Amino acid sequence: MGQGSFEEFENKLKEFVRSSGIDAEQLIFGVSVHTVGEAAKALGRDASDLIKSVVMIRRDGVFVAIVPGTDRVSPQKVGSVTGFPAPRSATPREVLHHTGYPIGGVPPFGYSATVLIDPSVLWKEVVFGGGGSPRALLKVRPSDLLRVTRGTTVDIRETRESWGLGGSEPETK
Repeated sequence: MGQGSFEEFENKLKEFVRSSGIDAEQLIFGVSVHTVGEAAKALGRDASDLIKSVVMIRRDGVFVAIVPGTDRVSPQKVGSVTGFPAPRSATPREVLHHTGYPIGGVPPFGYSATVLIDPSVLWKEVVFGGGGSPRALLKVRPSDLLRVTRGTTVDIRETRESWGLGGSEPETK
């Protein structure tokens, strides 16, 4: 995707935020903020200030699991909460089809999906999530995130400690 095509996605999110009266700020960067590490570096903030909107597929539809940037979504916890077998992560093509946004830029709202939000996301005063493209972020208060998505707050994360990894690895938002 070229820079021009990114603008289409960014403008779509900007219009959704404006027309919905959401108090959020879209930040456009001249560098990639596709991964949590890239986004934290570009912002000059800790990765714990970021959120990931992970699109997941189950037999009866699609939903988005929102967790802190430092954590992963636990498919087993999601399956347990929804009463279905553990879902799978969507492919890049499925992400674009179901949300209208490319991976690495998926915002936490602006499309139709069932949303699950890990309670730890609500601990911050403000969080930064996908801003519509791999070069954009969205700054939003967790209380607005919860209100706009009409999400269900439920424990769905795996913490870095539970992964058994010592270092960090690239993760998309």
